[in-house]
Amino acid sequence: MQRGRVDRVKTSLATKLSSLAKLDLSITSCASEIDQLRRTLREKEETLDILQMTKVQDQQTHTALSDELRSLEQKLAETEEIAARTSATTEESIRAELRQAYDEKLSKISQQIFGHGLDV
Repeated sequence: MQRGRVDRVKTSLATKLSSLAKLDLSITSCASEIDQLRRTLREKEETLDILQMTKVQDQQTHTALSDELRSLEQKLAETEEIAARTSATTEESIRAELRQAYDEKLSKISQQIFGHGLDV
């Protein structure tokens, strides 16, 4: 009877030892997987930080470029307005010069014609 009890306890002890070994493997596996997930999480958090910083920089660049574009468009509009006024003024000036030259030439021709008419 004593011998049977010892054998049963040995068998139970061996079963528990095997169960403990399996649990140790499972615990080690879970701990390893958790470590890997933590590393992956840290990498994703770093990637997120970089993406957020990049977005902020891109937004600042976008704002700066928008401001620059508005300024350039305003300067262009002012330059085009000045060019249009200058062109109109220049055109008027050229017309006036041509009219004056025409009038002077016409006056000379008229004088020549009248001058010849009086000599005859």
